[in-house]
Amino acid sequence: ALPQAGGGWWVEAAGEGEAGLPASLLQAVQARPRQGGEQFQAQPRGLPRSLKKCFQAAAMPAWRRGGLLLFAGDRLLWVPGLGADARAWAEAGTPGLKLRWQADSVPAL
Repeated sequence: ALPQAGGGWWVEAAGEGEAGLPASLLQAVQARPRQGGEQFQAQPRGLPRSLKKCFQAAAMPAWRRGGLLLFAGDRLLWVPGLGADARAWAEAGTPGLKLRWQADSVPAL
């Protein structure tokens, strides 16, 4: 839970064939706002791209592009709406954990 950010992360085991992060990377994470210049890699064989381009490719509206990013040191691990960075995924055959942000409440429109 991260009350000052208005929500928290749910952590659960990644299923067979699902991308997950190794538990060792999640032991000392930092939640930080987007600063600009972050690179995200959506697929293992893909190229790292700017978060802006990744959000655009995912057709994510600008108002949903906020939220806290998770880092292990300077290494980007997870982005709300995009998921785990492929460079941080657990290796095949290694148990992984998947994350999901859950807001405490959703503002009325």
